[in-house]
Amino acid sequence: MRVKVSIGFAAAVLAAALAGCGNGTVIGSTPPPSPTSSPPSVTQEIAITNLAAKPTGIAVGADSNLYVTLFNSSSITSYNLSAGTFTLFGTTSRAAGPNQITLGPDNNLWFTETNASRVATITLNTVKEFVLPAGAAPYGIVSGPGSNLYFTEPGLNALGSINTTTQIVAGPYTIPTANANPLGIIAAPDTNIWFVENGAAKIGRLNTLTNTVDREIALSGSQPTEIRVGPDGALWFTENTPGAPKIGRISTATGSLNEYALTGAAAATALAVGLDNNFYFADPVNNAIGAFNVNTLKTAEYKIPTPNAVPASITLGPDGKLYFTEELGNKIGQFSYF
Repeated sequence: MRVKVSIGFAAAVLAAALAGCGNGTVIGSTPPPSPTSSPPSVTQEIAITNLAAKPTGIAVGADSNLYVTLFNSSSITSYNLSAGTFTLFGTTSRAAGPNQITLGPDNNLWFTETNASRVATITLNTVKEFVLPAGAAPYGIVSGPGSNLYFTEPGLNALGSINTTTQIVAGPYTIPTANANPLGIIAAPDTNIWFVENGAAKIGRLNTLTNTVDREIALSGSQPTEIRVGPDGALWFTENTPGAPKIGRISTATGSLNEYALTGAAAATALAVGLDNNFYFADPVNNAIGAFNVNTLKTAEYKIPTPNAVPASITLGPDGKLYFTEELGNKIGQFSYF
C-alpha cells in the first residue's frame, strides 16, 4: 500500500541511522539561546550532535526542555535551554521514524513512529512502544479528553487512540472520505478531535463520545497540513497549496469557514500561536518563518540563516519564543518576535 505521509520537503531521502540505547544519556552541550532581539528574526540556531538526524517534530516537556524527534536516527533528543545540553533517547524499534511529538495527559512525552507503525512514550528516561495495526504509519499526535491521546493514521485512512492510564490502543476510526491522508490533529474546545485531510482538502472531526468521524468540512481545493486552536477559540490551519498558501479558520460551533492568502509566502506547513496572539508558520520553500497578523491580515517572512534548512515543526517555548526544527539544517531554530 502506498502511504502519502508528508514528513517534510527534503530534496533527497537521507539514509536511516541505527537507533541508540533506550536510556537517556547526556551527549553534548551548546551555549544557551541568545537574548531576544528586535525586530523579529531567527535569533539562534542550535546544532544537533547526531549527523543527518533529520529533526522533525518538537514539543516542550513538563521539565521545560525541548524534545525533538530525530527521524533518521530513530531517537529523541532533549535540549535543556538553561544548561545548553542535549540528552538522547533511542527507540526500541530500529529505523522507527519518530515523527510528531506531544506532552501527554500523564506529563510524559508521546510520539508517533511512522515507519514502525507504533506510538511511544518516554517514561523514567526509557522509551516504551505500543504496536498499532499493520500499515498505520501514524503521523500527528495530541492529548485529548481524559487520559487519552489521539493520532492520525494516514496508512489506514483513519485515526487511533491510546489511553495513557490503561495503555490500551483503540481504533482505527475510519475517515469516510477515501485517501484523506490525515496529518495534523488537535483537541478542540468542544471536546472533540479535529484534523486535516491533506489528500481530500477537508477538515474532519472525530466525535470523542462515539469515536466516529461525523463531520467533514470541504476547503477550496487546498492541501491542509497543520491545525491549531487560535486565541479566539476557533480552529486555524495551514493550507499548503503550491504557489498560493493560505491560513484558514473554522468555527467549531457553526462550521463557518474563512481563508486568508499568505501573500509573499511560497508554502505553509507547521503552525504555532505566539504570545502576541499572531500565527507563525514554516515556509520550507522560501526557507523562512512566516508571521500572520490576525488584526491586519498581513503576512511577513523572516529568512533562516542556514541555507536549505527546511523548517518542519514549530512550537511555543517555555520562554515565550518560538522554536522550530530544521530537517536538512540538522538544527533547532529559535525565533524571537518581541
